[in-house]
Amino acid sequence: MKKILALLMMFLIAGNFVFAQVDGTTGTEGEATATVSVQPKLNFQAVVRNADNELVFEKEMKVVINITSGENVYSETHEGVMTNKNGLMTVIIGGEDATDVQGSMYDVDWSNATIEAALTFTPDPVINEDGSTTEQEETTVTVTSEVTAVPYALQAGSS
Repeated sequence: MKKILALLMMFLIAGNFVFAQVDGTTGTEGEATATVSVQPKLNFQAVVRNADNELVFEKEMKVVINITSGENVYSETHEGVMTNKNGLMTVIIGGEDATDVQGSMYDVDWSNATIEAALTFTPDPVINEDGSTTEQEETTVTVTSEVTAVPYALQAGSS
């Protein structure tokens, strides 16, 4: 009985995987066709440091992402991104929270792509000798990163 139940569960799980990939169209003679789509989303992380090389932790910032492959192909903005206690910030490029999206990630030549992230935040106030504080001006840090092997699955999706 346990073997039958395990076999039934395996078929149910496999069936869910196959049917989750069906796009609803039919092939020739009424056969259902299955398509697999590559989701154009990438995780992007950066450890944020200020001009004095100190971690910028638990700070809200705006992140503007530009993906280039010879020219600017894709751009998006993320508002309210927080760094954690280690100064690490994470955004999902192509995610639902992106605003001001320009271009399409499907148009990026992933074999020759660079990601540029402009992180804008206001540093903590400076504490003066008399105990008063001086507000800092908004700061923008730009990080450029060559795209490595992970998104080549997106390149394979265009082949």
